[in-house]
Amino acid sequence: MSNVKIPAHFGLDFGNHAIKLAYVERSTSPPTLKALVAKEMSKVGLTEYLQKQQNKVVNMIKGMVSETELDLKYVAVAIPEASVFSQIITIPKVKDDELTEAIYWKLKPMLPRPIDEFRKDYIVIKTDPHTGARKVLVVAAPASLVDLYVQTVERAGLIPVAVETEILANIRTVSYNYGNSGIILDFGSSSTDIGIFIEGNLVFSQSIATGSEVLTKAIMNTYNITYAQAEQYKRTFGLLKDKLQGKIYKALVPVMDSLSAEILRSLEFSRSDLKIEIPKTLYMVGQGSLLPGLSEYFQESLHLNSAIVVNPLNKLNVAEKYSKLKKELHPEYSISIGLSLKTD
Repeated sequence: MSNVKIPAHFGLDFGNHAIKLAYVERSTSPPTLKALVAKEMSKVGLTEYLQKQQNKVVNMIKGMVSETELDLKYVAVAIPEASVFSQIITIPKVKDDELTEAIYWKLKPMLPRPIDEFRKDYIVIKTDPHTGARKVLVVAAPASLVDLYVQTVERAGLIPVAVETEILANIRTVSYNYGNSGIILDFGSSSTDIGIFIEGNLVFSQSIATGSEVLTKAIMNTYNITYAQAEQYKRTFGLLKDKLQGKIYKALVPVMDSLSAEILRSLEFSRSDLKIEIPKTLYMVGQGSLLPGLSEYFQESLHLNSAIVVNPLNKLNVAEKYSKLKKELHPEYSISIGLSLKTD
C-alpha cells in the first residue's frame, strides 16, 4: 500500500455513457472545484469502445483538458468495479514482511486467469488480537485493462499518477462531504456497486450484475412499448407508488426486490464475517440514484435510518461558472471529484 503524496491532478471518470473530468484545487480551504467537463460517449461497452475507438476517446480527452484552460498534466483514473476482482480473505498470523507473499498464494487459486496477469492491492481490515490472523480486502484488476486506461490518457498528453477502483473514489467524495462511515451504492446502467466503509476505510465491496437498464426492459416487457418510451416512464415515475396509478412501480418492484435481497445478503455476510456493526446510512451516487422514489425504497427495504442522494459539491467551494451546479444534485460527478481529491 502506497502513502506517497501525489501532485495536483485531474480526476477522469470513464462512464458507460460519458467521460467526466474534474479538477479540485486542494490548497484552498475548503477545496475549490475549478474544472468540471462531461462529454457524451457511445453506449458500447467501455472496454470495447476504448479498444476500437481509442483515437476518438484520446481526442475527446484532449478537448476536455483544453476546455478547462488549466496547465495541468497529471490525472487519476478509476476502473469500473464490475471489472475488478475483490474478496475478503483471512491470512493466518505471519510477520509483516511476509504478508504480501501470503496474500499472493492465498489469492492465486481464486482468480480466473494466471495471477501475474493482474495488478493487485490490499487493505488490512481487521487483526484478531488473540490469534494474529488478519482479514484482508484484496483487489485485483486485469493488467490489460489497467494498461489500456494508462495508454489512453498518455496518448492524450496526460501523466497518470493513480489508478484505483470507482468505489474508493466514491468513498473519498462521500467522506469529505457527509460522513466517514456508511454504505455506498452506485446504481449504474449495467450493474450496481455496493461498498461498506468505516472511518473512511473500505471494508467490503461487491458488484451486482443488475442495473437500471434492467428496469427499463421490465417496463418494456410489461407494457409492450419501445425502449425510449420505457426509459422516459422510468425517469419520470420511477418507484413512486402514487404516480400513473402505480403502474410503473408495479413493473419495477420485482426487479428491485431481487436486487434488495442480494444487497441484504451481502450486508449480512459482512456483519457475520467481519464482526462489525453495519452502518445505517446509505449514500447513493451516480446518475441512476436520481430515479424517483429510490431513496425511500432502499431506506425501507434495507432497514436503514436514511438513504441520501450524494451531492459531490456539498462542502466544496466552486468557481463562479459552476455556482448553479452547487444548488443542484449531481451525483454523477462523484467519481471524478473523488479522484481529484486523492492525496496519496
